[in-house]
Amino acid sequence: MTNARAMAFVCTLALACACEGQRAITRGVVFRAFDDNHKPVANVAVRANGQRLGISDGAGLLHAQMTGAEGAAFRLAAECPEPYLSPRQLPRVVLQRFAAWKQQASKLEVAIECERPTRELAILVQASFVARPAKSARRSRSKEGQTKPVAGLPLRWQARELGRTDAQGLLHLSVSAPPGGVLELLADSSEPAFEALRPRSPTLSVEVKPQDDIYVLKAEFREDVAAPPERRQPPKHVIKVYAGGEAPFVDLSKGRGRSPRR
Repeated sequence: MTNARAMAFVCTLALACACEGQRAITRGVVFRAFDDNHKPVANVAVRANGQRLGISDGAGLLHAQMTGAEGAAFRLAAECPEPYLSPRQLPRVVLQRFAAWKQQASKLEVAIECERPTRELAILVQASFVARPAKSARRSRSKEGQTKPVAGLPLRWQARELGRTDAQGLLHLSVSAPPGGVLELLADSSEPAFEALRPRSPTLSVEVKPQDDIYVLKAEFREDVAAPPERRQPPKHVIKVYAGGEAPFVDLSKGRGRSPRR
């Protein structure tokens, strides 16, 4: 006899004593423990009216017998092993007599969900930037530049570096985070190699769902460094005034005067 069945047998005897002098009802109950991914959870301790029934096996199952007077209600409680979170409340089990023999022989089933404190997130980060158009493109009034990957860009979470993008600007991450919250990754462009990129160190946000999931995050930048000024020759505007006679020409563009040709 296994420990779980032995504990269930002892509990059955204890509960039966409470209903001496009354017609007792015995029902088989199956407790099924699983996590939020519907995977079985072992070593879940189950209690009925404060008395321990046993623990779940490797398949997440615990078979027990409950005996009591007709209409007797049993308060159930379950304690999940670490790191799972135990359920706050379980449904009560009420013993009732059934007319059909098959229904009498059938077992009740109670589901116990042990929630994981975190969820597994598979994240793909894509970092790219739009380069400034070349001079020839600017002369043709083209405003679009070429999209290029950002290699070596560090991604941080809670001030800890998780990794850097590869030559294609990609980074694969595996992160555990509590459900219902927001995971914020920092695309850290504070290093001198990324000085030309805008915006500076943007935040990539992920809303953590109740289940494990896959996310694709895009860190998009633009190259925004001031181009060096083009060298252009100033236009030459020559203004000359002739006063007549032997007076020289007055060159107002240079502030000098010269004598007329003879």
